[in-house]
Amino acid sequence: MNSLVVRITLVSAVVFAVAAAPVSTQKGRKAPKPQLVITSATVLTNPVLDKSFLTITGFNFGSGTPLVTLGLVPLAVISAGSTGITAEITVAPGSHLLTVSRGPSPTDLGVFELTIVAVGSHRPAGENEAGGTLRSDGDEP
Repeated sequence: MNSLVVRITLVSAVVFAVAAAPVSTQKGRKAPKPQLVITSATVLTNPVLDKSFLTITGFNFGSGTPLVTLGLVPLAVISAGSTGITAEITVAPGSHLLTVSRGPSPTDLGVFELTIVAVGSHRPAGENEAGGTLRSDGDEP
């Protein structure tokens, strides 16, 4: 049985917001939403259902259902809350851009580069067999 190793690297996602005047002096304008931040992602495969699920954690995801894409392909969101999202995915080895969007503002977007490596009997040296593990570039063995 193949298992997966998931390597996630934060893509530069620094957003600067500039306001012409303090929000309190701008009548009828709302304060900007806090920045959406993805802190981790995990891929788990259920062999009984023959499906894979992506669990994304972070904060400021909002109260509605966000748009989640992997490699520009929209994912079916199964559940969503302000700090976590679960979506069904088709696992394909390679690097993919993972995005979570809750609206049109730059602070409404979180972006990660997700690298999925199929691991089995022919896994690269140094890789473990833990399916759906999360690694950042600083965690290389």
